[in-house]
Amino acid sequence: MFSWEVDNFSMRQKLLNLSKERQKKDLFRLNDKTNSLIQKALDKYNKKHRTCEYDQFRSIPRVFEFIENSLGGGFVSGKLERWMQSQNSLLYSPEIEKSIYDGNFLGLKPHSSFNIGGVILSPDKIGHAVDIGFDMFKVLKEKGFKEALSWSNGTEEYFGIYGLGIIGIKSFADMSANTAGMHLYINISGLPKAHLKCNFYGDYELNYPVNWADYLDNSVDEAINCSTFISTKNPIDFQFLQEFETKNIYENLSANGKIFQDNLSDMYFTEEQLAKSQKDKLTNSCPVSSGCKRLLNKNCSTYITSPVCFVNSKDKKRDLEKNCLQPKAGSFPVRFHHHKDYKYKLN
Repeated sequence: MFSWEVDNFSMRQKLLNLSKERQKKDLFRLNDKTNSLIQKALDKYNKKHRTCEYDQFRSIPRVFEFIENSLGGGFVSGKLERWMQSQNSLLYSPEIEKSIYDGNFLGLKPHSSFNIGGVILSPDKIGHAVDIGFDMFKVLKEKGFKEALSWSNGTEEYFGIYGLGIIGIKSFADMSANTAGMHLYINISGLPKAHLKCNFYGDYELNYPVNWADYLDNSVDEAINCSTFISTKNPIDFQFLQEFETKNIYENLSANGKIFQDNLSDMYFTEEQLAKSQKDKLTNSCPVSSGCKRLLNKNCSTYITSPVCFVNSKDKKRDLEKNCLQPKAGSFPVRFHHHKDYKYKLN
């Protein structure tokens, strides 16, 4: 089923109320499916090619394409994304009864969302990571890191393949997922703790199984890393932020933007009744909860973090001047999480 946007708001409290055990279980299921698809890609590659030793010296090893085609590869949505959409009986995804996007153009239904290891995300974020992340990786290899970030931003602008030009919404969560996916491909091969290794027989094999908790955090959550309904400068700078703060940014909202604002306000009064405690209550605007501070501390935050987070910053100048460095192979975007005990067993 084609979905035009993500709704991380309307059923959020039910997802937040899931037990820690359930959140972890769903993360590990997603990890298992990811690694099983990677294994299928390796089996296919190893049968077709003689040795992996020479492949690793290519700028972009051929095995990367096998992995991208196995995990993604769809015109609208890839294999792993479609698997998530079909797993309501396994991964907990509450049915959206009333959405903040009700009344959107074409009447298309938004994606459902899941609580994967404590991160609220939708299947399309996995699709962005494996497909657009690979495209970013190719731009990184051909032109450079900053150029890859700028290319990702372009996909969400008026002349891009997603975002403003298609649905009138620019998603910073999508761009964060793209960047996390690029980081995943950086880590696939060529280092001691790479996801793949070349064995004695010249075959690729899984070395360090993918754990999505290493790559995805609240930056892929639209309810924290807020989307905008207007074009924004990339990277964000102080001058743009001043303009963003002072002028009425909702004056020229698209019809979808106005619907979102009205429905988000209405949703608040329903969702707050489901909160188990005062600290769990959501706000009546985006971001719906705290979390911007961590996003502002991320590498390259001015490229992938919503200007709404910078507006709420107590030290805008400091946050805007933080470094943006190309990720090192063997590092992870998310260094600290509670799911490092994940282990994958070959089927």
